[in-house]
Amino acid sequence: KKFNSFAQLKRLTPASMILGLYGLLLSRLNFNKTVAIANVTSGRAVNLDGIEDAIGLFLTPIPIIIETAHNKPIIQWILDLQNELAELEEFSYLGLIDINKEANLESNSPLEAAFIFENFEEDSEVEVLGGLEQSAANVKDGTHFPLSLIVVPGTKILFRLNFDSERLDNDLGARLLNYLKHMVTVIIETPNKPLNDFPIFNSA
Repeated sequence: KKFNSFAQLKRLTPASMILGLYGLLLSRLNFNKTVAIANVTSGRAVNLDGIEDAIGLFLTPIPIIIETAHNKPIIQWILDLQNELAELEEFSYLGLIDINKEANLESNSPLEAAFIFENFEEDSEVEVLGGLEQSAANVKDGTHFPLSLIVVPGTKILFRLNFDSERLDNDLGARLLNYLKHMVTVIIETPNKPLNDFPIFNSA
């Protein structure tokens, strides 16, 4: 709840905040100032004719290039990232194959990390819609990316991490989640901390 209130105060979406922190975390761990993440969107671009009447899933991974070589306050850096995401929204109906073709990339999926922000809350109440009642929900995540962060909103935000067990083990996966949770705490406490000095773990 504190996180959601903070995001609203700073005019940020929770998705933008967590995507930025996720990108920063991967950047630091890979010793690389630039990271590419597949941001999985609904694929329902508002400017796509007839999309409001379309039925089915249109989930589309859109490549996001995140540059972390900045000394601006982290909250401003994430605001800038959010603006970039808004500009990319009109291309959310394109698939990775189409994007790779335009970029002259041979691989169908050069990306190794994905970010998924669910559009339903884990603790949402059951609703009756059109005479149909939802009695239960069971979600099992699965992607072809070696590393995927799934975020489920709610009173308490839930993080889930899917990874290739041949490249990461359970201990490292748990540490990644702990790092991310620590980063969420730090950004709420020190939103104006310079990006280059922003800690990904508690050194105490």
